[in-house]
Amino acid sequence: MNPRISVIIPCYNQARFLPDSIYSLMTQTFADWECIIVNDGSTDNTANIAEKLSQTDSRIRVINQTNRGLSGARNSGLKAANGEILQFLDADDMLERDKLRIQIEFLDANHDIGIVFGDARYFTTETPELRDYNHNPANKTKGWIPGLWNARGTLLEKSLSRNLFAVNCPVVRRSVFSNVGTWNEDLDANEDWEFWIRCVAANIKMEFLNKPNTLALIRRHTTSTSFNIPRMRRTAFEMRITVGPLIKDPLLRMTNFKKGLQVLRLLKEPNILKSLVDLAFANRAPSVFLVALRFYILEILVFQGVVNIYKTTMPWPIQKFIAKTFSIKAS
Repeated sequence: MNPRISVIIPCYNQARFLPDSIYSLMTQTFADWECIIVNDGSTDNTANIAEKLSQTDSRIRVINQTNRGLSGARNSGLKAANGEILQFLDADDMLERDKLRIQIEFLDANHDIGIVFGDARYFTTETPELRDYNHNPANKTKGWIPGLWNARGTLLEKSLSRNLFAVNCPVVRRSVFSNVGTWNEDLDANEDWEFWIRCVAANIKMEFLNKPNTLALIRRHTTSTSFNIPRMRRTAFEMRITVGPLIKDPLLRMTNFKKGLQVLRLLKEPNILKSLVDLAFANRAPSVFLVALRFYILEILVFQGVVNIYKTTMPWPIQKFIAKTFSIKAS
């Protein structure tokens, strides 16, 4: 008989964290699960640690594969999974003990809901008992997930403003993947955000269930993908292109386009015009191309013209002084 839920743990060079993740699974009050650890081409001792963990419990299996990234690892686990419900758990994170039981009971009582998710807290390896409300250490007292869920606007509006919840927060019916497809392997970050937007655009019903002992516990450490700001910005821009055609409302397409422009301003794209055109065509709506043209003229052509004038007219010693003063590189 198949397990009710499959827990999929992608692991790339996080052997030191994997036992904590598995321990949080083995102490769940819901026991009818299987766990699939996907060793995604790790170069540390993930393969050995995963194999030892699988020998302690017959519900744990290991898949070893060449590196395909988070989405590729999750898709491998998804393909091998037997459960009708799915929990994705990153190898450096943990789950509170009642999470699976309470969220599965909710799905059993609400057959129209495809995704149910809870809240998250953040901790560090040095202080595992820490329960910060936010990924940003400067904002520790306000939870972003319930705040976003309860904010004004449609679910699509809110999901376009920021990620609805962390990837470990929900349990998901397998039928959701049949409806919207698998994880996007073209994105090496923000892939969960893109997937939830696809779910919302496809009218998958989801619900926030804030119950005791159901938190997703997210480890905050400097090697986490979320700390790689250039990668996060690049994939956030790529995501705006990917989800654009899914948005039917022209006003929301414009919203998605403008949010893409905000990221484009921060990217050091070698071919910024192509990126701008790709973003505009993905979010075709009235006035999008006018906004794109204005952006190109004012923020690319005019800026480049000013830079060229500066380079050709400003004496080199002054350029060097300005560069040194403002810590920029003089040409």
